Amino acid sequence: MSITRTLVFAAASAAATAAPPVAADNNQFVVTAIAASDWLYHGTTETDDSPTLGINTEWHDRRGFYLGVQAHQAKERGARQRQRAVMGYVGYELPDAAGWRPSVALARREFLDSSKNWQFTEFSLDFAHRRGFGLRVDYSPNYYAHNTRSIAVEARYLRDFGLGWYGRAAAGRVELSNERWLDHHYAQLTLGRSVGAVNVELVGHWNNQGSSRAFGRENYSDPSVALQLGYRLW
Repeated sequence: MSITRTLVFAAASAAATAAPPVAADNNQFVVTAIAASDWLYHGTTETDDSPTLGINTEWHDRRGFYLGVQAHQAKERGARQRQRAVMGYVGYELPDAAGWRPSVALARREFLDSSKNWQFTEFSLDFAHRRGFGLRVDYSPNYYAHNTRSIAVEARYLRDFGLGWYGRAAAGRVELSNERWLDHHYAQLTLGRSVGAVNVELVGHWNNQGSSRAFGRENYSDPSVALQLGYRLW
């Protein structure tokens, strides 16, 4: 599933994720502007529940290779942490096999002018089924620069309701090797509408750690609803 196809904003667990691109017969370049009431990644807010503007550029070719750059800036409350970020990613989408389309990706995330280090590298393996089922596994050797390895697993289901409407359900868990930091699990339920170049999503999200600031003194995410808007510029 692609950021450019359904704008699963990383934010809402995948816009920040290096997701496989839309299958295309020809090389394609896509630029998408994003506005969101919160920026979520692995079920955790990166912007302290603040409004965020972002942009994603992605290029992919008929052979399955793709690469992109994504950036976001959020309203800041106090010292800057993860409110300003840039991510670069590269990946390869393998041919279909029994209805599944596997892909691999490598992403690097930088948080600019932050008051502490948050940058990290992540490797991803994704399986997308033509019937809407999906599974993604992410691994980072130093998650958010907090001296801990991470493994995140997310299962999802995407349903096309027709007339541009769709729904998406996702549930995941993040395991951290350093016992100082808490593992967490999360769930998201999305209702979206796509009309031409515009895409709107309403995302209900839940994280079992809630408002805890046990990870780097930053909020996980209280149960809430996020509104996300995307506009394809190119």
